[in-house]
Amino acid sequence: AMLIRVDTNKITKNLDMYYRDLGFIYYDMYVHSLDKKYLDTANTIFKKALRINPNNTDALWDGAIALVFSNHCDEGLKYLDSYLKLVPTTEVDTEAINGMRNICNERAKPR
Repeated sequence: AMLIRVDTNKITKNLDMYYRDLGFIYYDMYVHSLDKKYLDTANTIFKKALRINPNNTDALWDGAIALVFSNHCDEGLKYLDSYLKLVPTTEVDTEAINGMRNICNERAKPR
C-alpha cells in the first residue's frame, strides 16, 4: 500500500504533526501486516518530525515504540528519556514505559 504524495511545501504550520501522523499511519500498517518496510518507513518519518520539532511529545513517544520494535533500543530509549523530560508524570503510561525498557533489557542479555 502506498499513500498519496502530498506537497509539504504547502503546509504552513504544524508540519511536525503532519509527519508524526504520517509516521503513525505507517506504524499502524506495520502492526496490521508485520511487514518491516512499514516500520522502517515509520522510523524515518518520526525522525523527520523530530528534526522539525524535537519537543513533539507525540513523535517522541511513537518514535520510541517504533524504534524498540525495530531493535534500535538505544535510540528508542533516548526518545523515551526526552519524552519523559517534557511530559508531566501524571500523563505518563508507566506500564508501557516499563514494558519498553523490559524488552530492551531482554534483548541486551547475552545469549
